[in-house]
Amino acid sequence: MLQGGSVKLSLTIRLYEAGAMHVLVENPAEKRFHAAPYVISDSTLAPAKNIRMDLDAGKHLCVLQHATLVSDSSFEGYTSAGTAKYVLHLDQFSIECWYNGSLAVVVNKLQTLNYESYRDREKLVEKAKDALDLMVPLTGWKSETLGETVNCPKGPASVALDFAFHELENCYGLPERPRKAMLEPTLNPKPGSWAAGEPYRLFNIDNSEDIKFPRQSLYGNVPLVIAGSPSKKYNAGVLWVNPTDTYADVAKFGTTPEAATSHVHFISECGVLEFVTFLGSSPLDISASCGKLTGTGPMPQYFTLGYHQCRWDHDTQADMESFNERFDKEKIPCDCLWLDIEHTDGKRYFTWDHETFPKPLAMIDKFHQKGRHLVVIVDPHLKTDPAYQPYQEAVSQGILWWF
Repeated sequence: MLQGGSVKLSLTIRLYEAGAMHVLVENPAEKRFHAAPYVISDSTLAPAKNIRMDLDAGKHLCVLQHATLVSDSSFEGYTSAGTAKYVLHLDQFSIECWYNGSLAVVVNKLQTLNYESYRDREKLVEKAKDALDLMVPLTGWKSETLGETVNCPKGPASVALDFAFHELENCYGLPERPRKAMLEPTLNPKPGSWAAGEPYRLFNIDNSEDIKFPRQSLYGNVPLVIAGSPSKKYNAGVLWVNPTDTYADVAKFGTTPEAATSHVHFISECGVLEFVTFLGSSPLDISASCGKLTGTGPMPQYFTLGYHQCRWDHDTQADMESFNERFDKEKIPCDCLWLDIEHTDGKRYFTWDHETFPKPLAMIDKFHQKGRHLVVIVDPHLKTDPAYQPYQEAVSQGILWWF
């Protein structure tokens, strides 16, 4: 157990052959959402062959799976390309990740580990009254995002941790952003100047204000960071396994590029503290290991790789057939045309507007004659309409979230 004050946190570590280490920190007394069963349940990444269970270090207890015990605080795993060694420090919690004799990642290097426990607001109010301290701020019981307020009945429950990529000067990743793959520093490492710039935000919205929010994710996000440097023969990566509203700060330390160490600090709104580190000789090793651990997407259909005409507008059948002809006239390759929500009857998904699109089969046939496909959009939101069958079924099963 990792002890902090009166709260005890459990630590579970799993090693895999390809230099991947899966770490889970949680409070066994609290029921929180675990994303990992949905993310890595179908992993094809084999566990390390050597297994050692129950690493007992005094008052602390760490359940260690798929690893070889080297000493009271270190353990090793193996990859196809080299050796991964991990050194666990429990006095001030941190984990060193070594690859082929080189230090690659230090977990909790800046000692930013944070795990806010659930609390009872009424008890806190009574405690404040008893202490005659009526000015105690009880913040964090509501969360406001995009003008919407969500109650947090158990109070603030954020988790946070930092990762130092030793002498790896560049970080890439956090995809689904309309910017460069290389992550720009959001923090100024000069003393007293830590609040320089906005962090990267991992929160899925239909973001149309790219210029106003350049570090905001778009329709989706992938909390994966890969670090590397031209002067080093190793690469490292971190997958932050938390689907809640998350911010990531990036900083660099070092006087020269060769000695620069990149830091990434994640903080998530709630959930458990869970992550996977990856080690390898190239960025391809990191990507391959992550793909084997989390699964890869199916091979896309050939037409999906081409240009798609997709926009939200009040298009009609005449408009769509005109687009179909115009692409040929202007000699613009196009493999697919999309219909947004306006093709439905009153914005009810799984229905069709027969007035706007009176002859859909004839329209689709014209697309097929030119080798094009049609996609109709279906988003995971339902119109509030008691007479609408999908809405009725979702309400009866209790699977709707209103906003």
